[in-house]
Amino acid sequence: MGRNRISSETMTENDKQTILTLAEHGGNIRETAEALFITVNAVHMRLNRIEERTGLNARVFFDLCRLYQRAGGELPYDNDQDQHAWEPEPKD
Repeated sequence: MGRNRISSETMTENDKQTILTLAEHGGNIRETAEALFITVNAVHMRLNRIEERTGLNARVFFDLCRLYQRAGGELPYDNDQDQHAWEPEPKD
């Protein structure tokens, strides 16, 4: 199947929690496992299941971004101004 199978039906609450936590920890599996109080192997199993259902691999940055948005996370930019929030302000 294609890589655009992601929908609210394809992600459980556990999936969403896993994706949000993984993103909050910069994609670090070990830190994600510690934060969720599960084993590293359990995180890998969850990510494999998410990939099977959505066609997106959370270990790949751009796929993680798409999954993060679907899980309810917001990327750090302002759509109205189309400017990244993390960019420094211009110096006078």
